[in-house]
Amino acid sequence: QDESQSNGKEKSRIVDLPSQFDVLFGRGRFAQDHSGNKALRELIADYSCQYNSCRKSDKTAIAEHVVRLVHQRNGHFLKKNITDGRWVEVSFIEAREKVAHDFHKRRE
Repeated sequence: QDESQSNGKEKSRIVDLPSQFDVLFGRGRFAQDHSGNKALRELIADYSCQYNSCRKSDKTAIAEHVVRLVHQRNGHFLKKNITDGRWVEVSFIEAREKVAHDFHKRRE
C-alpha cells in the first residue's frame, strides 16, 4: 500500500512493503540481498568501464541514466523511516548520489 506525505517541498511516496524492483538504502544483509539492490549492482557493473573512463560531468549523466533505468523497471529508491518503520522514496538527487557512491565503491 502506497501513500504520499508532504515534506514541505515535494510529496514523498510512502511504501509499506518494497517491491522486488525497489532499491533499498541501508546497510546489512537485508538491503544487500534485496533483488532490486542486486539488479542495481548489475547495472553498475554494466556501466562501470564507461563511468570510470569519462569526465566528471559525464559521470553525473551516467548516474542519472542508471536511476532512470531503475525507474523504468518500476523500481524506486527507498529509505526506511526510523520513526514508523515505513519506506519513503528519496529524491532523484539522493538516488543519483547513491548510484555515484556505488560506482565509487565498486572501484575500491
